[in-house]
Amino acid sequence: MTYQLSRIQSTPVPNGLLDITLALPETQARILLFVVRQTLGFSAGPGQRRASARLSHAQIGRAIGRSSTAMSQAIDTLVKKGLLEALSDDGRMLSTGTARRTVRAPLHFRVPKSWVESPVDKSVDSIPHAK
Repeated sequence: MTYQLSRIQSTPVPNGLLDITLALPETQARILLFVVRQTLGFSAGPGQRRASARLSHAQIGRAIGRSSTAMSQAIDTLVKKGLLEALSDDGRMLSTGTARRTVRAPLHFRVPKSWVESPVDKSVDSIPHAK
């Protein structure tokens, strides 16, 4: 089978994020890659990518095929490691499971802005908590 690259849709994924994803447990990796696809995989204008994606727990579950408990634990770990950010509709950072559970609407998820906005070294060794 051959592919024509001009016809393949693609999502820009920071190299350091790929390196880290390879070392994550499967549920965490699936969530992180799903959020990357839902954000960086969509255009927000010429030369721009979607900053965050409003995703419900059910949407994530359908996409990655994991239980609610496994997803909640994985999201909590990713947020604690600084690999994923969860926000409310008003842009408030939701850094704890309790804060995320109190919001009765889909949350906004994104990879940290620094991963996509600056050309700094994103190797595994340079990320706090990723080891």
